[in-house]
Amino acid sequence: MPEDLMVGQELVDVADTEVEFQGRPLTMQIGRPRWHAVGDGELTALCGTAQRRLLPIGQPWMSAFPDNVDRCRACEEWIGQ
Repeated sequence: MPEDLMVGQELVDVADTEVEFQGRPLTMQIGRPRWHAVGDGELTALCGTAQRRLLPIGQPWMSAFPDNVDRCRACEEWIGQ
């Protein structure tokens, strides 16, 4: 596994929701996070399947994330985990 891999977070299962903020209506997108492996300094998923722009979270990619973390299976396959 390359040592310089980092995590990029994608928001999946996105839905719009209306909230009120300081007395004004506001549309927000909510969803759940999925982690992708990204190369050093880039925000492009190694798997190439991310549908949305990735958010850097400053976390190195590890082969032993907790089970509750939704990791991209295609990125894991690309890395060979």
